[in-house]
Amino acid sequence: MMQALQWTGEPFNSPLPQSLFPLMALILLVLGFISASGFSLANKSLTKELPLAFAASIFLGFGSLFLFQASGIYL
Repeated sequence: MMQALQWTGEPFNSPLPQSLFPLMALILLVLGFISASGFSLANKSLTKELPLAFAASIFLGFGSLFLFQASGIYL
């Protein structure tokens, strides 16, 4: 029974080297904050705010993921 539960696959390796994680975190978080600051500059229109919200959420999401990985928290 225990033989069937053992995993025999290979671990996932990132396509980016670990030395680039802090730089990627910085770039993506800065882009996310710039995109998020566009909410106050854009006219109150859904067609202008929706792309800014989408870009900000993508940049901040991936930026926080790279920040976690750069600090040693692997998700």
